[in-house]
Formats: sequence, C-alpha cells, structure tokens
Amino acid sequence: MTRDELLDELRELELNLRSPEVQDFFLTQPVDVRNKFVSYREEISFLVGKLTNAELEEIADKLDELSDDINAGITSLREKIQALNDAIEIINALGTVLGHVARIAAIAV
Repeated sequence: MTRDELLDELRELELNLRSPEVQDFFLTQPVDVRNKFVSYREEISFLVGKLTNAELEEIADKLDELSDDINAGITSLREKIQALNDAIEIINALGTVLGHVARIAAIAV
C-alpha cells in the first residue's frame, strides 16, 4: 500500500464516518459511546492531515510493515459500519485502524 492509497482509503473512511446513516446511528447510542466515536473520528481527520504533509520516504518502511494490518482493519471497519448494528464493534474496529495509522504518522515530520 502506498501513502496515496492509504490516504484515499482513510479519506473514504472519513466520509463514511460522517455519513447521515452513521451519524443517525450514533445519535441513538449512550453519550460515552458517542463521545468515543467523535473522538476517534476527529483523530482520523488529524492523521489524514499529518500523513498528507508527510514525506513519503519517511513513512515508506513503516507503511510496508503495517500495510496488511491496515487493510484488514479498514475492511473490518467498513463491514461494521455497513451493518450499523453494534456501536462498540465499530468503535473497537476504528480504534484498531487508528492504532496502526498513528504508528505510521508518529514517524512523519
């Protein structure tokens, strides 16, 4: 996965997380669950910005190392978002993706 492919995936994910269906679903959830979702969604936006400005050579090795995990995490998250039946599963899957992406962004300048 290249940086551009990762950014495309994350931007699409970011749009999905802001869709009316997802928003409406999380409005029915307890406040603590909504707050966690909003926090993670904002972190995705921050990391997209950071990776957009990163130099490719700085993140290439880490991206190669984590590519399979990121792809699997994004696929899992998309499935859970599409189902929209368990907020905790969505948040856990989102947290997994964030963890991988944050490891890449941490080395970006």
